[in-house]
Amino acid sequence: MEQNDLSIISISESDLKNVNAFCKLNNIDDVQKYIQYCFKKGYAIDKYGLINGKEPEVIEIEVEKIVERVVDKPCDETKIKLLEGTLQVLKKELSLRDEKINQLEEMANHFKDVVLSRGVVYHSNSNINSKL
Repeated sequence: MEQNDLSIISISESDLKNVNAFCKLNNIDDVQKYIQYCFKKGYAIDKYGLINGKEPEVIEIEVEKIVERVVDKPCDETKIKLLEGTLQVLKKELSLRDEKINQLEEMANHFKDVVLSRGVVYHSNSNINSKL
């Protein structure tokens, strides 16, 4: 059976004042309950020991935290317009190059057709059939 009488434990006046000041500072309303809690905690440490008398182990864990931020920087309107103009010029140059490539491919196909469609006539005195 638990007794709530603290007369069993003798506490000096200065210690009681310190405990009361601590409880008031930390908004602890029930001073008697706090003293019992401290007694039980101290008794458990004395009975079972503080971390079993061993040095605490340091466990290092490497943690990688990825932080993504959206930053809105004020940008000069002239720079934006300059970049848009450059982009349009590059797009136009790219389309002109594509057209030029298509024209050259058509020309190459035309010449292939011309070469394949023509028959070859050899001069009668030529030595094309003989090995050199």
